[in-house]
Amino acid sequence: MLTHMAGSNAHSFGQMRMEFTPGWAVGFYFIPFVALWKPYQAMQEIWRASEPNTKESFVLERAPVPGLLPGWWATFLGHNLIARFTWTGRDAHDAQSLIQVNYVVIVSSLATIVASIVAIALVRALARRQDECQKAAEAFRSAQRAAAPAG
Repeated sequence: MLTHMAGSNAHSFGQMRMEFTPGWAVGFYFIPFVALWKPYQAMQEIWRASEPNTKESFVLERAPVPGLLPGWWATFLGHNLIARFTWTGRDAHDAQSLIQVNYVVIVSSLATIVASIVAIALVRALARRQDECQKAAEAFRSAQRAAAPAG
């Protein structure tokens, strides 16, 4: 939901031509192999298009993103990879195998916690950024209305 809503918001700001629609920004998560990089690219685009200090479109398209974004994606992928290993060990039948599976489950749980914390930080940062962008867009529209001749 975050990706779709943030993508819709970014499109509404109209600061840059966006390659990914809100629907595709979400849909990429469900396409095998494509899900390894396209959702990250969509989130980069959403971040850039949500720049509160309006810049030229070509500048926004190449603007750097904060380390929080690759951190979010790395923890997201890492969590998913580790979680897959927890399912491969479900058919353990002896005590030693069960202990090893539990170690993997513990690591998976820790990865989930880290990925969740980073995701929360990203959601908060993006929400603040989009709020600032919305306020700047509203101020710009108000200034344009005030400057327009009455008629």
